[in-house]
Amino acid sequence: MRSLQVDTEKLGNLISKFERKVDEVSKGTGNREAEVPPAFRQTDFASSYEARLNQTPALENPKVEFEGIRGESKCILKPPPDRQLKQILDEVGIEGIQYKNAVPDFSPTAKAQVEINYMLGGKGTYGGKARRANFVQSDQKLADQINGSTELASKFGMESGKISARDIKKYREKNKLTWHELNDVKTMQLVPTKINSEFGHLGGVGEINAGAFKPGGFANK
Repeated sequence: MRSLQVDTEKLGNLISKFERKVDEVSKGTGNREAEVPPAFRQTDFASSYEARLNQTPALENPKVEFEGIRGESKCILKPPPDRQLKQILDEVGIEGIQYKNAVPDFSPTAKAQVEINYMLGGKGTYGGKARRANFVQSDQKLADQINGSTELASKFGMESGKISARDIKKYREKNKLTWHELNDVKTMQLVPTKINSEFGHLGGVGEINAGAFKPGGFANK
């Protein structure tokens, strides 16, 4: 029997082309931009499709699995389900995390979303420093949002007008939340740490490391 070999890069390109065609057809039928989650609005990447796919949950993952094609379908819990993951997903009424272009959409589980001015990348020690810098920016952005909205402040159990970035840091650490860097290298989502770690992805730092801000990179267009 002849084996079937799939060129993941070509597959990713074909999927992107198909999605652009669908978007073109749907124009004029409403605010489609608002309906598409931030993670799926990204059509240009510095990373290769294969690089992103390799970071998604593999077949041998003990906790989660894809319903369909790896990186292009919903990733659900394997039985018996991890109790913490199931609780998080049940609270927001979803069965799993949807992937597209080998990118996950964590927005159903997100507690907040901000855009930062200078998302940084790096590997090893520099990667850790970059993420800390990204988190500091995000903490401040969310503090600013909460200080400007009594309604938002009440959702976080805080008092508007007196919130600092340090308060946000303490809040997310206490509630086991982390900042997820989206592939557009500007959007940050505050999501459960368990979701961010168990549903693998390449993310914004990976895009920067792949050249998003280099000459010709999508972030410079």
